[in-house]
Amino acid sequence: MTDHDMKMVGPCGPRRNVVRPAIRLLSRAGQIAVIGLIGAMPAHAFEPSLSDSEVASTLDQAKTMVADHAHGLIVKDYVLFDRPNPLHITDESRLVDAVVVDTPRQRLLSNAYLTYFQDKTLSTGDARKMADNLAGKIAFRVFAHAPSLAPDQRHFLQDFGQATLTLTNGQALQARPADLSNPAEDFFILANGNHVFRWLGAFSYVFDLGPVAQNAQSLAALKGTLTFTDSGGRTYTHDVDLGQYR
Repeated sequence: MTDHDMKMVGPCGPRRNVVRPAIRLLSRAGQIAVIGLIGAMPAHAFEPSLSDSEVASTLDQAKTMVADHAHGLIVKDYVLFDRPNPLHITDESRLVDAVVVDTPRQRLLSNAYLTYFQDKTLSTGDARKMADNLAGKIAFRVFAHAPSLAPDQRHFLQDFGQATLTLTNGQALQARPADLSNPAEDFFILANGNHVFRWLGAFSYVFDLGPVAQNAQSLAALKGTLTFTDSGGRTYTHDVDLGQYR
């Protein structure tokens, strides 16, 4: 399998099964290892809310992904940032491994995928309620590792700072870390070749777009800058263009 063929290694594949320039992501349940490649970003229209037909098609897509054990949950078109080689730590001061854009549709897809993977059921009615709760919001899923495997670093995600999404019109939205995963541990390779273990996990910054615009057209063209700090105080800044995501 080549780099171009690999989109995502899903529930059956270990996190060690990576290719460059893949990203290693740990699901919020701490059970699903996934790999995604950054590809050419297609032009989409951001959808702040989903119709009943879109909810149904998203559930069908989640079922198909679960059945396709070779690829798992595909997120490559939603990767805002990832490290070139997820196995190697070349800068120990950088704790963030990847940032994934979670639109309402993508968040519903991820939740449905996890539900079906665990052999649970998700009714159309429950999915509709889930979609309604996600409507008008944009989230960013942050995947990171701790500075060490020390006991006091186990809950390092709680020490990430508040995030700000600054729009091109100067308006600033803020969000605190939410939906924190349970801590897990895995090894990384330092620049000197040594293998070290680190705590790792994921959480989300969820921004309510309600105060921003009154119609879907203006939201679809929304651009801004995401800024946040990690548990060590380092600042990360990423440009965001919602027109690139569904």
